[in-house]
Amino acid sequence: MTLKNLSITFAFFNLIIINFFTNHHQTNGEIIMSKIRLCHKRMVSFLFIIAFLLSVGIAVTWFSYNTGTRDMRILLVIMFSLLAADLCGIIIFIRIVNPLICHLKREVKNRLQLSTAVEQSPESVIITDSNVQITYVNPAFCRITGYESQEVLGKNPGMVKSGNTSQKVYRDLWKTVLSGKTWRGELQNRKKNGTLFWEDTSIAPIFDDKGEITAFVAVKKDVTNQRENARALKYLTDHLEEVVKERTAELVIEKEKAEAANHAKSDFLAHMSHELRTPLHNIGGFSDLSLKKLNFATNELSTSGDSKAKECLKSLQKTSIWITRVMENKERQLNLINNLLDLAKLESGHVNFSMKSGDLMKIVQKEVAGLEPLFRAKEIRLNVSPSVINTVVPLDQEKISQVVINLLSNAIKFTPERKNITISSHQGEFNGSDALELKIKDEGCGIPPDELGIIFDEFVQSSTNHSQVEGSGLGLPICREIMFAHNGNISAENNPKGGAIFTIILPRKQEKT
Repeated sequence: MTLKNLSITFAFFNLIIINFFTNHHQTNGEIIMSKIRLCHKRMVSFLFIIAFLLSVGIAVTWFSYNTGTRDMRILLVIMFSLLAADLCGIIIFIRIVNPLICHLKREVKNRLQLSTAVEQSPESVIITDSNVQITYVNPAFCRITGYESQEVLGKNPGMVKSGNTSQKVYRDLWKTVLSGKTWRGELQNRKKNGTLFWEDTSIAPIFDDKGEITAFVAVKKDVTNQRENARALKYLTDHLEEVVKERTAELVIEKEKAEAANHAKSDFLAHMSHELRTPLHNIGGFSDLSLKKLNFATNELSTSGDSKAKECLKSLQKTSIWITRVMENKERQLNLINNLLDLAKLESGHVNFSMKSGDLMKIVQKEVAGLEPLFRAKEIRLNVSPSVINTVVPLDQEKISQVVINLLSNAIKFTPERKNITISSHQGEFNGSDALELKIKDEGCGIPPDELGIIFDEFVQSSTNHSQVEGSGLGLPICREIMFAHNGNISAENNPKGGAIFTIILPRKQEKT
């Protein structure tokens, strides 16, 4: 045996061993990988060096002993040949075995993640073998069906059948699955306690490397509640038309009742308007006549020097005072009744509005002139800002005059002596359309912030009044209804300099109704 043949033989022997190791590693990769994990990297390196030196030493000794060669050059050649062969083995190990180990690590990690996902899934997962015997169920299956895993392993999944599903469904299921496809549908099954429930089920076959079915996997979701909700929705949908008809009939009846009530209210208002006002007018008329008679008698008796006449004169003077108070209370009561009736008619829509073009500022000037004695009595300075815009808008002059009088009267009542009231007009906008604004500012006590939202409600008076100013609490609600009938608005806010600001808004165009 020559040296060249020996080197080739040894190198070929090393490749055979490495190839065997590699194939063995591929066959039992998981076992080898688990063993490698137990070894420390440094220990592995140390053992590899020792093994390498021993293998080289044994090979050189064996060669020297059998050939009787003591030439160091030959021995060195043999050693380098063995080293080259071992390096080839190391390279093959690094290029083939190490990537395989990394791949196996990733494979084990992925399987662990998949196993965790299946275990924690809220949906049932069942795996059977090719003979349709259960080999695995996840915790969700046990929670939903009530069976423990040991109770179902090795049994047919048909143990949870309800018996209510058509056989045609199952024939279609197995025909689809055995053809290699995934079947999906809803099945009614039975829990361990006998309760029926519905599952949205997906069943798919699992194939081996040869393409043969080795197992089946089923993923199921409990859809009992969804089916019940869908059925309830369908029931409501089917009966919606009937419900709508019934409700419509009820609404028609309620509408007729409301219209009848409105007619009765209208008739009542028309009747009460006469019944309430007539006695008060009679009281006022007779009181006025009695007062005139008393004044005449008083004048006659005042010229007499008779002592009895003087006593009679005193009595008549007291009677005159009483009648005057009766007339004052009559006027107050008549104003209250008028306000109540006006508000009721406005809210019920029984007041006709005559919309014509009118100059708002001319109306203001007219009513200011009528209230001039009240301004003078409290020495209030009235400032009417000159208008630089068009103040002609569609309005009912009588009703808007009523609003202006009410707002000015309130401003006079709540403004202290020798203070200011300012009236101004502005271009504005309301509901996306051009509008005219009229602002009335006073320097009174203002309105508490928590009362700004209710100041236009019926029978509401500001807590700042403290009974200093008489009022029924109906003036502002009447103004509100009048402004709503004009498709406008009225609002109140506090003046930063003290007092209150009332604003009325009138659209420049009225929609025809």
